Amino acid sequence: MYSHSRMIIDDYLHVVNGPTVARYSSEWDARHQRIIDLRDAGARTVSVRPLSFDLAKYMRLPEIHEHEFAPKFYKVDAIVLEDA
Repeated sequence: MYSHSRMIIDDYLHVVNGPTVARYSSEWDARHQRIIDLRDAGARTVSVRPLSFDLAKYMRLPEIHEHEFAPKFYKVDAIVLEDA
């Protein structure tokens, strides 16, 4: 029988080594480019779609629209999460 810590490790390895992270990475790259493209087109508030896997939540980090530094990094006024 698995220990609780072993189940956590197995879950982590499944996420890190599986297709979930590859999909997340691809979606993140597309989101990053969308923000830049909209900003360069003059948008001051940018809306983004939720990613299929919420790595920020999994890692207990703020999501992009919750992070105070993301708008500064992208040089926009706000980043808004669209409804799923």
